[in-house]
Amino acid sequence: MRAGADLYDITEDNGWHYNYPPLLAILAVPLADPPAGVERTGMLPWAVSAAAWLEWIVLYALYA
Repeated sequence: MRAGADLYDITEDNGWHYNYPPLLAILAVPLADPPAGVERTGMLPWAVSAAAWLEWIVLYALYA
């Protein structure tokens, strides 16, 4: 999203494509790990993003 590229043309490090609605990508931008070669300025460190996702999943599982 921040790189300005087409959402469905970008592949991640394993070669997988994005297959979800654009709204999810927009909402996940603060926690997303940018693709290789994209500037990381203003992005959270990977460990912080992973911890936030894990916390969200655990809280969701506890209250579901």
